[in-house]
Formats: sequence, C-alpha cells, structure tokens
Amino acid sequence: LASLLPDTEIDRSADCYTPDEPDQRALISELEFSDLALDQCVDYYAISNEWTYVDEMVSLECIESGIQSLSGLDQLTALRSIRLPYNDIASVAPLFELEPDNLTELNLIFNPNINCDELSELASMFSEEIRFSQPAHCFPKPQVTVDSVSVVEPDPEQTSQLTFTVKLD
Repeated sequence: LASLLPDTEIDRSADCYTPDEPDQRALISELEFSDLALDQCVDYYAISNEWTYVDEMVSLECIESGIQSLSGLDQLTALRSIRLPYNDIASVAPLFELEPDNLTELNLIFNPNINCDELSELASMFSEEIRFSQPAHCFPKPQVTVDSVSVVEPDPEQTSQLTFTVKLD
C-alpha cells in the first residue's frame, strides 16, 4: 500500500482487530485458590456448567466439600449465587471483596467454625433482596427469664410438679 501511495504515511500503531490476537477474558482454569478443596470445586462446577471464562461463572455450589478458606473467591467477579453449606469455613473475610449488589444468594449453613461477627458485618452490606442463610450458631440466642416458680403440694398418690412461667425476650 505504501508503494502505491508514496507520499502517504501509514500508522501501524493503530489498534485494530487481528484474529490471531488471544482472547483477553480470564480463564477459570488459570485461577488459583489456596484451599485445594475450593480450587477443585470451582474447576468441577465450571466444567459441569460448561463455563470457560470467569465472567460466565455466575454461581458456585460446593456442598460438603471440606472447604476451610475462601481466599481468592474474589477472583470470581460474576458470582451472583454462592452456596457453600456443610463445609469447615472459619472466615468470610474474602467475601468482603465481592460486589455486594451483585449477590442474590449466600448460603453458609452448617459451617460450625464460621466467625459470626464477620458474618454479621458481611450481612449488613447486602441488600434486602438477597437470600442469606447462615449457620444456626450465628442466630441471636433468645434470653429466657423465669418470672415465678410455684411448687404444688405433692399428693402422695401423684408425682410432684413444678410450674414455670417463662418469658422469651
């Protein structure tokens, strides 16, 4: 082209599409997680849903997988639903890196070691529309007070009976 138009300069630095240029989207298979169980679950779940790229992975379900750490989960930027019940997760700190408005579901039931203070702080970041399931030990404990106790005079022919009036706060 330059030989046909000798007085014209061709700008070869301009960005243009070339079919040989590699796709710039992040591959799920190239992600690394410090927790082997999480790493294996992410790979398996992506393969079973035929997802290749991070922006395709909109949900993650790892039930009873032995996951202890969520470190690196923030790499999955398109997640809308996270279901991780029956694991050994202790800290939810990595979830603070996710965009809370993107999530529609977070299920962490039956994670007996989870830090409830972190979980409560995380829950306060979410919108009201999220389906949020937390371990039972993180629910507020009801306070029980006993207002009165009365003892019924035992009848020799019957067993003794105690009557309690219980007020739940």
